[in-house]
Amino acid sequence: MDLSVRERGVAAVMLDDVMARTSTSKSRLFHYFPAGKDELLLAVARFEADQVLADQQPYLRRLDTWEAWEQWRDVVVKQYETQASRAE
Repeated sequence: MDLSVRERGVAAVMLDDVMARTSTSKSRLFHYFPAGKDELLLAVARFEADQVLADQQPYLRRLDTWEAWEQWRDVVVKQYETQASRAE
């Protein structure tokens, strides 16, 4: 079963899907995410946001010329195009 939140949407992902995909028991899942699905999805969103910022950090530190902005833009566009092609 595909767990892709991007493709299925947040509402379609169930905790049973997460447990099956990660071979995690319900008690273990609720140990780390006592508030359930909402807390788990918030953790996923934070992780993804941290990854995006970490990937872009080298470029964000030096956006002092138009060329640097264009280089940053090209890297971001390429990264998302690569992600989209992997999802297909």
